[in-house]
Formats: sequence, C-alpha cells, structure tokens
Amino acid sequence: MASNQPGGGPTRNFNLPLRPSNPAGQPSQLPRRKLVDLFGRAGFRWAQGPNILCRDERDKRVVQAFVAAGIALAKPAVETAMADMFRAARQMAEQCDLQPPTTTPQFIGHVLATSPLVGHLRESIGIELFCAIREARLDWKANPTYPFDRPAPSPLAQAVDEFDAAAGSRISALELELFGWAGAWAEEEDEAAPETVEELQRQHKQELQQQQQQEEQEREQEQQQQQQDGEAFRATVEEQQRRERILLQLIQNYRDQLPEEAMAPDAEMEEGEVEEGEVEEDEDGDIEMEDV
Repeated sequence: MASNQPGGGPTRNFNLPLRPSNPAGQPSQLPRRKLVDLFGRAGFRWAQGPNILCRDERDKRVVQAFVAAGIALAKPAVETAMADMFRAARQMAEQCDLQPPTTTPQFIGHVLATSPLVGHLRESIGIELFCAIREARLDWKANPTYPFDRPAPSPLAQAVDEFDAAAGSRISALELELFGWAGAWAEEEDEAAPETVEELQRQHKQELQQQQQQEEQEREQEQQQQQQDGEAFRATVEEQQRRERILLQLIQNYRDQLPEEAMAPDAEMEEGEVEEGEVEEDEDGDIEMEDV
C-alpha cells in the first residue's frame, strides 16, 4: 500500500510484510555462476570453451561445493581458498609426502582432505580442478600474453608458482593420465548435477550417510581382524606351552628310566689308582706314562 505525502510521490508503507524471495514450498535455485567466471585471467590461460574441467556437470559440482563449503562465489574468495590449497600442497610436498609409493593422484587427494572442499566435492573432481589450475598457470608462463600478471602475480598465481618450484618435478603426468584412463574423469557422466539447494543438501546428506556406513564397516572389519589376530596369537602361545610340557615330561621319563648308578656321583678312586694321563716313577726313577 502506498500513501501520498505533500510535495512528494508515493511512499512505501514499511509496516506491511515484505514478499518472501523464496515462497514456502518453492525450491531454492543454486547460483547460476560459471566456474570459469570465478577465476581471474591475468597470469592464467584457461582451456578454450565455457568450462574449466572436462564437462559442464563437473564445473557445476565445483561451484556447488564452494556454496556448501561457505566460500563466496566471487573471485577474491575463490582464489584465496584455492591459493590456500596450493600452499598446503607445497608444505606437504616439502615434508616428502610426494614420494613413492605415493602417486600424484593420491598426493592431491591428501591435499584435498585438508581443504574446505573436503566432504563437499568428490575426490576425482578435486584432483581435476587442482590439475586444471596448475596447467592454466604453466601454459601462460610458457607463453605470456595479455592479460599480464603485473605489477605482481595474484595470490593464487604466486601460490601455484611456489608449489611448482617445490614439487613440480615430482608431479607425474603419466600417473594423472592413467588416472584419467581408469575412468576417474568420467565417473559421473550419467549423473546430472543438482539444480537446487535442497537437492544439493539431500545429495550431500546421502553421501555423508554412505561415508559413515563405509567407516562403520571398516571399523567392524578392523575389530574382527584384531579378534582373529588375538585368537591366533593365543592359539600359538598355547601350542608352544603344550610342546614345552611334552618336552619336560619326556625328559622326566628318561631320567626315571636311568639306573641309580648312572644318576649317583662318581665313586672315589681307589688308593693307588692312576688317572688317565697321570705319570708315575719306577724304582729306578724313570718316569713312565700309565697306559690308557
């Protein structure tokens, strides 16, 4: 409702309730932001096309993960979060976490586990995102073009450079290629990304439940294994003790069967008896060796 006041146009009556932006029962649409629009182009050469990753669905899932993790859909917030991820990767690489038998995909998975995206983004998509950011920076540095990263590289570009200086030589392109050949890049080809906040929350809840069930199964298997190991150890100890008892009984039986003379101490030598190897003198003073 509006009211006319002297000397002015209609004014809004602020006592009336405002119309809700999301009426009850209506799904809340996820933000329609493209992943490529959340990254700066200065100092990076992103892949040609509307997507950063191999498919649009995977780009959508990254954007949804940002929303679920509480990262604002703005370049400064997204680039800060990604720069923190590459700084964590550099620290982990300096601590020799990128050494055989750890593969490159496994290492990046460990990095993602420390980022805000953990629990909100599937590991294979996170690995592809990590590689896409790094490759975009390396491609631009190989042939710098406009827009340039002047007067200084962005925090994300600097974080990628520092990681690459510390561990770039240990990143195996072959391992990543094999990881992609194994189907990691296409594991969700038939699964569309959710379009609403409710769908995203429901999917996230299901994934958490599945993860909890898997962890519970792993704990049960570990407990069963520990129980089996304990039973096997007790059986080994009991078998060892049984063998020791049998051996002691055999020794005792053997001793019981020996004659008493064999068990008695050696009788004293008769007077004049010469021990083996002992010498004595004859009447002429010659020394004779007692025969053995």
